[in-house]
Amino acid sequence: MDPYQSALLLGSDHPGLGEVVVTALGDDLAIGLSRGRFPKGYSHVDPNEDAVFAATNSTASVFAVADGHNGFDAAQAALDAITEAAPQVLGAPLALGVERLVTVAADRVRSVVSRLEPPRNRSGTALTICLTGPDEMATATMGDSGYVLATKRRVRTERGQSRFLTPGTDVAGVAIDVVSLPGHGLVVAASDGLFDFTRDTLSAALGDSTGTTPEDTVMNLLELAGRGGAGDHLSIAVLRLD
Repeated sequence: MDPYQSALLLGSDHPGLGEVVVTALGDDLAIGLSRGRFPKGYSHVDPNEDAVFAATNSTASVFAVADGHNGFDAAQAALDAITEAAPQVLGAPLALGVERLVTVAADRVRSVVSRLEPPRNRSGTALTICLTGPDEMATATMGDSGYVLATKRRVRTERGQSRFLTPGTDVAGVAIDVVSLPGHGLVVAASDGLFDFTRDTLSAALGDSTGTTPEDTVMNLLELAGRGGAGDHLSIAVLRLD
């Protein structure tokens, strides 16, 4: 039987300034979430509009980060749908699996948000999805979230390729990329809060983290963003490649 494990963290459950929550899924995958250390410097509906999900079995992993705007509703709707679909895409062809997750997330956002009252009926979300197999990873990114491939020799960051996911998003325009994975290193998916508050420190921190546990890496990255003045919510998933 597949040793399937999954975890979902919602910012609506963790609204406190400085609050950090981290969950490990086995030895090679972990997720974490924080509202950030300082209040946001811009108008918002909810104090923590991020969410993060991960699932894994013996051969594949899927993880996604969502960064909501005009309320957490779109972020939560997207990851609720991905949570439900995840068992079916683990082990599926990678690009088709990510296409399926983008579609169900968009359908759920459309269904949930279109029924809400203002300002929540304008809720949208940045969204990064990563589906990995033994040697490759398929990804889709909407908005300003992104992912990082990190080894001791190289740190490569990829961020948003299309508009935010909203009830009106045409998912036919969302690019799905398939990339080769190194034999050792890390895959990190994160909302813009990590990238914005670790501009000069992220590459060095990830290069130094390839030998630590994913759980410790998530915690270290959340703390790094906090030290950088994080006035934004943060969601992070870390997969160790072995």
